[in-house]
Amino acid sequence: ALTDLRDVCHTAAAAVREEAVKAGVQLDVVLPSGPLEAWLDVSRVTEVLAGVLHNAFEAIGSGTASGVVHLRAMRGGDGVAIEVEDNGPGVASSDAPTSSPPGATRCCRFVWPGPSEHARASSRERS
Repeated sequence: ALTDLRDVCHTAAAAVREEAVKAGVQLDVVLPSGPLEAWLDVSRVTEVLAGVLHNAFEAIGSGTASGVVHLRAMRGGDGVAIEVEDNGPGVASSDAPTSSPPGATRCCRFVWPGPSEHARASSRERS
């Protein structure tokens, strides 16, 4: 369905806000004032986004005084995107395929074509 990504971000953030408070992590949500429309499966994307936020809280770990997770939605090129970034120490290198240097931020980015790009692609498929 054609959906405003800002609504998806609000719903996912609300679903994990209590978890962020319990973990002592600040959840910083930054969304533009105008709509960010994309064709997507709202429930699936909301579920995946909440899972990514949960993973970010875990990467920060409890007791990190300056733990912050940033959730951003933005326009870029012909599409729209959601980013989740955290500043935690991450997962122990023995448990992860790659490890980050201490203090490094990790970022996860999801990108969708905007409505006009989606319409052009659908038109090309029907031709």
